[in-house]
Amino acid sequence: MYQLRRIFIRVVGIGFIILGIITSLLPIIPTGFIFNVLGILILASTSRRLTNYIRRARKRYPSLNEKLIKLEEEFPNIFRKLLKKTKLRG
Repeated sequence: MYQLRRIFIRVVGIGFIILGIITSLLPIIPTGFIFNVLGILILASTSRRLTNYIRRARKRYPSLNEKLIKLEEEFPNIFRKLLKKTKLRG
């Protein structure tokens, strides 16, 4: 049952990333960044490696970190927890 749940979460996460790529190409709906962030955060909930990668990316790219801090307030509680999990320490 746990394995089925992980597969479902990964399919949903990949779906959000694909949706983000598609909508980033459309000039009418500029929501690609948000969908990509949601997809990555969903995938990060099942992958320690991806969580560490996000933390390193936030450290390496301060502008990305600032965008994620701003988005943290607008996301639902489950995504806020994941963003806090990847927040830079110190």
